[in-house]
Amino acid sequence: MKQHPNVANEKVPAAGELIYGTAFRFDDTTTLVYKALSLGYRNFDLANWSKYYNEKGAGVGIRTWCEEDHEKREHRRRQIWVQTKFTPAKFHDADDEQPFDASKSIPDQIIESATSSIAHLNFDPLQQSSPSDNGRLIKYLDAILLHCPLEEAKLTLLACKVLEQLVPEVARHWGVSNIGLPLLRWVFEHEEIIIKPKVVQNRFLRSNNYDLEVRKYCSEKDITYQAFGVLKNRELLDNSVIRRISSETSFSPSSLVLGLLTLRGVSVLDATTDEQHMKDNIACQAWIFENVGTSSLRQVAEGLFG
Repeated sequence: MKQHPNVANEKVPAAGELIYGTAFRFDDTTTLVYKALSLGYRNFDLANWSKYYNEKGAGVGIRTWCEEDHEKREHRRRQIWVQTKFTPAKFHDADDEQPFDASKSIPDQIIESATSSIAHLNFDPLQQSSPSDNGRLIKYLDAILLHCPLEEAKLTLLACKVLEQLVPEVARHWGVSNIGLPLLRWVFEHEEIIIKPKVVQNRFLRSNNYDLEVRKYCSEKDITYQAFGVLKNRELLDNSVIRRISSETSFSPSSLVLGLLTLRGVSVLDATTDEQHMKDNIACQAWIFENVGTSSLRQVAEGLFG
């Protein structure tokens, strides 16, 4: 598999890390991102889609945390994974803040969206502007994802080729979201795709067997699989084994579900707004990793998620 020499060793969230999700956080985004960083989260999921995300607010939270130790601000930035998404034009409402000119070609839309994402992440609310390149702390995206496939496979391939071309100067990696296995396989194995996608982010549902086939393919191809919507699966929270472990420990069923899923090589989007839940989720993941070798936790995780 060919990969750009400049990105081969760049940080990618290891299989099994928590990723703080910022959808629907709106005006609270800055506070929540800063709080998450202060408590130990290092991976953040955004989108350039103002209807549901606040990239500018996320940028303020990230930069505030980095600037707490000004001499190490660049080092702190390198510790953080910041991924965003290109959301196709049809999903943007007329009254949304438009990240690109929808009358332009798909390649131009993607380039404009990525450029504006970096500007958003460096936005200074006091100056109401983003500094020039030299004054920016966040100079690149760790990853940019196609938020969903386009109407036709050939258009999706075109979008993926543009995302690929953004690596490594604008984004260190690229990926796709809300994608099924046939299209993912076709894109990944297409001869025109030289720099392969490094991230797949999908909804995690019982109705599709917890996306097991896509997860297997990602594992085979060294793609980081990210799951969102995990806690909407009520049957996981009510599972008798999860309830038993919860009663034997200090951890809630939700913390245990997120933590156990990371044992299956899945990076999990965690969107809690509660500070104690943030602490519990991080502590639970640490407890699971510390005890996995001397307990049946790995078997529990396999039984739950496949």
